[in-house]
Parts: sequence; C-alpha cells; structure tokens
Amino acid sequence: MHSILKLTNSFQLHLIDTKIIRKKNFFDHQKPISIDFSLRCITCLNETAIFISYSIPGICIEQWTYSFSNEFSMNGCLKHWDNLTKDKNEWVCSMNTNSALQVGLLIRRGETIYRRFELRDERLRFLKTISLDYINAIYPFRSHHWFMKSSSDKYYIYSNEKNECRLSRFDFPFGVEEFGANTIVIGNKQNELIFRDI
Repeated sequence: MHSILKLTNSFQLHLIDTKIIRKKNFFDHQKPISIDFSLRCITCLNETAIFISYSIPGICIEQWTYSFSNEFSMNGCLKHWDNLTKDKNEWVCSMNTNSALQVGLLIRRGETIYRRFELRDERLRFLKTISLDYINAIYPFRSHHWFMKSSSDKYYIYSNEKNECRLSRFDFPFGVEEFGANTIVIGNKQNELIFRDI
C-alpha cells in the first residue's frame, strides 16, 4: 500500500496557561474594515488576497486585496462572486487554500448532513468536486493533498492528483498544518500539539 505521508520523529507540546502577549505593531493604528454582511469564513491566498464567504442565502464570496509596505493597507474588493451554485440553500462552511493557488470549499446544503468538497482555482473557476457526507473541516497539505475531518471522528487524506480519498494514518481532532518543509503540527487535544517529521 502506497503511503502519502511517512511519519518519523515526533514530539508533543503541552499548552498550559497560555497567554497572548500583544506587541505594538503596525496593525494597532488600523481602522476596522466595514463589511455589509456577516462573515461566514475567510482564507488567504498567498500574501496578497483574502477570500471572504458571507452568511447570506446561496454562496457569495468576495476577493479582497491587501498590501504590506510600512503599513497594512486593504485595497478593497477586487472581485465578487454571487450564486456560485444554483441552490440558495447551500453555503460554505469551511474554506482554505493550498500552495498550488487552489481554493477548497466545503459546501453544506441547509442543515442536512450533505456536504461536498469543491476545488476551484484562484479565480474560483470550478476544477472538481467530491461528495463527503459528515466532513466538517478541511486542511491543505502541500500542493495536491487535503486532510479532512469528519463529524464522526474519522480522518482522511484526499489526493487531487489521484482523485482518491483514504483514511489517514493518524488523527487530528483539533486540526493539522504544515510547519516548515518537513514537519506537520497536529492539534491532538485542546492543550496538546504534536510536531511530526514527514
């Protein structure tokens, strides 16, 4: 059996009495950006764009651009997509981007268990879809893989290249992210992170 990930060394980090220390930086003087609708979810694409999904009937997503120089600056809404699907009962419950500049959308229909994963390019043009009932979170890995977590505590890894979904060899109840070139960070418990070499 071919394995997508080979986990080698690992260590655990227990988070006890965590405190966030805020340092003064260039964000401190920024005014809040006013948006007309409630946000549902957001994701960043490389270091120049933010995709925002809104809590309105149907799927509505906007792409905002921003820039960093001496100050952080939002350049405004670059593109607005309304009704990405024909079903007004569908909405984006999770959204993320990968290093291949693809946007992964986890789409739900109303309050049902029906969900599907759509992969789109950076202009939100449709690439592919897979139906995944009970999936409630997606996490990109490298340029062609996605970790997926189900509401029934099953964990999967999906390969864009092979168009296949397999059970993951490890659990990630509180998320999973790449950390550098050869390590992943796994949210194992509410107060525990596991760093694993891959």
